[in-house]
Amino acid sequence: MAKARHADQRKINQEVERSVQLKMEAEKYRRTAGVREELHGEIVVQMAKARADISTNINALRDLYCDERISALLATEGLSELLRELRDLAGDDFRGHLDKTADQAEPIASPVLDEIHAPQIIPGEIVPKNGMEMRRLEISGGKTTSHAAHQ
Repeated sequence: MAKARHADQRKINQEVERSVQLKMEAEKYRRTAGVREELHGEIVVQMAKARADISTNINALRDLYCDERISALLATEGLSELLRELRDLAGDDFRGHLDKTADQAEPIASPVLDEIHAPQIIPGEIVPKNGMEMRRLEISGGKTTSHAAHQ
């Protein structure tokens, strides 16, 4: 426009101002996108840590339930004497007889144990397999658990 023979300075000034305004808006959007990306990464890491914590608690709760249930079953009246007699009669094959007998029984549902589980993984969620992957996820800002990405 400035090279034109009959240049209109007002139009040139308006175009320059428009260009400056567009650059400022673009920078504002870049900063907003950067902040949102950083927040997304933080949320991914927080979710991974929360899943790890809940998995630890779930495993402990399941173990506690199993231990208490086994103790209750072993306290069944007459079971100790029955197991002792079976062991004495079966000798070295005691375990085999127990397994064979247990395999013949119908499975018993455990509604309490079935209810102790972590929520399903949501699409896009990153679930580190171990502490090293968790650390890589933290270092990457919630982007990856891969070692290759950090070299």
